[in-house]
Amino acid sequence: MFKYTGEEKSSCGVGFIASKKQEFSHDHLQAGLKALYCEEHRGACGADQITGDGSGIMTDIPWDILGYQPGKVALAFLFTPSEQEQKRISLKVFRDTFAFFGLEIIEFREVPVDTSILGPDALETMPGLVQAIVKRPEYCRTDFSFDKLLYSAKQRVRIKQKEAGIVRKFFFASLSATTVVYKALTRGNDLSKFYLDLQNPEFKTRFCLFHRRFSTNTRTSWDKAQPFRLIGHNGEINTIAGNRSWGISRGKSLEIQKDELLTHKGISDS
Repeated sequence: MFKYTGEEKSSCGVGFIASKKQEFSHDHLQAGLKALYCEEHRGACGADQITGDGSGIMTDIPWDILGYQPGKVALAFLFTPSEQEQKRISLKVFRDTFAFFGLEIIEFREVPVDTSILGPDALETMPGLVQAIVKRPEYCRTDFSFDKLLYSAKQRVRIKQKEAGIVRKFFFASLSATTVVYKALTRGNDLSKFYLDLQNPEFKTRFCLFHRRFSTNTRTSWDKAQPFRLIGHNGEINTIAGNRSWGISRGKSLEIQKDELLTHKGISDS
């Protein structure tokens, strides 16, 4: 039996549920959201007591909501500039760069939200929230090959956005042929109130990875909320300086351009 000692503190809350039978169900989403709410004590809020350090979930792509079949498309969840002209430019750069890699953007979808849920600080910094449906090329016969191509395109987008004057205002919350991340600067219990998709009974998933953030040595922001595209982690990695140095060195040894490096500063506590 686990005995709580009271010595754990200042650490994010993270957890995972999954269907043993690989069944898609809205109940799995609801269970994950309930668990996220129960992790609220592991998170933190801003001075307004509403703006959270960040909460989020990773799930299967909600195919029934989007109206597409698994294996045919990928889904990008984008944080874009809030200013309309910059948003237009950033989405054009995204579309053109993906087209260069043979990836057609079928449509953009404005993610339905209730902004009245947000605290003043979160609302002031809220990005544009857009999902992009990406057509799967015929030559990508596996999800792995598709995701690999998506990753290459994503890395190139970083460079092209910067060249277009969009700096630190365009972010991939998720980009995958199978999964999606919904995250925001909210408390755990407010995430599903903010994202209306999470209230939809047609949102079905086989799993849910949930995370409630406690910011320690970085100022919180929408992009730093978790989960990230592939992981959700709990707590700082104390060897962060060494890990970053090794990561940058290995990236440079591969002659990767600066904006395509795997390791960057100011992204996460760890």
